[in-house]
Amino acid sequence: MNTLENKIAKILILAFVILSVFIYFVFSSYVKSTSLAIINGWLDSEATALQQGNFLSAVTKSQRIMLSSNFIQGVSLVKILPKGKIDLIQFGQNIVEEGYECPEEKIAIKTLSFFSYKFTHCFEADSSYQIRFYSKNTGLRWFFIFSILTISFSLGGLIFVILNVHKKEIAVKISMMQSFLDIARQVAHDIRSPLSSINIAVSTVSSSVQEAKLINEASRRINEIAEDLLQKTKSLNNISLDSFKKESVLDVVPLALQIVEEKNLRLNSIFKIDLLDSEGCFVAAERKELLRIFSNLINNSLDAVKGRCDSEIIFAIRVHDTKVQIMVIDNGLGIPEHVLSQLGTTALSYNKENGSGLGLSHAQKYISSISGTLSIQSKVDRGTIVTLTLPKISSLNPS
Repeated sequence: MNTLENKIAKILILAFVILSVFIYFVFSSYVKSTSLAIINGWLDSEATALQQGNFLSAVTKSQRIMLSSNFIQGVSLVKILPKGKIDLIQFGQNIVEEGYECPEEKIAIKTLSFFSYKFTHCFEADSSYQIRFYSKNTGLRWFFIFSILTISFSLGGLIFVILNVHKKEIAVKISMMQSFLDIARQVAHDIRSPLSSINIAVSTVSSSVQEAKLINEASRRINEIAEDLLQKTKSLNNISLDSFKKESVLDVVPLALQIVEEKNLRLNSIFKIDLLDSEGCFVAAERKELLRIFSNLINNSLDAVKGRCDSEIIFAIRVHDTKVQIMVIDNGLGIPEHVLSQLGTTALSYNKENGSGLGLSHAQKYISSISGTLSIQSKVDRGTIVTLTLPKISSLNPS
């Protein structure tokens, strides 16, 4: 059993033990209190005869009353002698019990066995006379056993149901994941066909060298994404970023220039790139992952500035002693604080009609996996700054 199943089993076993002990004490208290009430009732009803020392007649007359209950199973009256005792009256079940000293309390109670008790009383008129009552309720004993067995079967059935439901939930999740993986494989496979058509069209259509280069680069990146998707869906047991990381030392500047150039070609140059003090901008990362993250962050900024006549997006890079910072800055709508605190931790999207939040969530996970951080600062109606901070590598060929 797994950890969850072990915890459930332990909790239910503990509940069974606690419940069994509780039921035992309830039944035991009931037997003792009822027997004690019968004995005290007899003592009160025969108080006059007992005070006069008429012990034999008092006990004999009460035989029918005592044994008519389901609790008093035996009564014995003995006279205690210096060197033993004399059995005067014995009816019902015999009490085999040594020791005949008088108790200090009015009626002493001793547990003999399972729901079986001995009650001892010495008469005030003559303490050498002692009466003993044997109390046992066989019906309650069997009812207790039946109750414990019922609880055992009930808890056993509950454990089975809980574990069965848990296994079904796991099976459903695996089935859903398999469905998602099948869809991902199909998308990755089918996307190759239009990519081939794009590549053929680029080679035949008259366009500038720069445009053709950008189209080819975009096509290559889409193909890399498709290949990566196929690799990541080959095994259900190995779906994690760590399983597919192929970091190499990269210069961030060329990647930034490539992305900004690609976006500007489509969007009338609303981007600015700030490469102040960006020399030696080397990081250990996977090229296609950084390109994907840069592209997603810029797309988010494009959605944020949509409709503004003074739209501006800045892609800035800063190099420090031990770290490299990449910033995407826009003057868009901004993000409210209650939404900002959740971005990146869940697949949450803001201000995007068909947004899923997966791009930012993926960026957060990947940047963390290469020992970096992703932070977001934003003010409503003033804009947003997304900052990627990555460990700096000394050169392209670290020793």
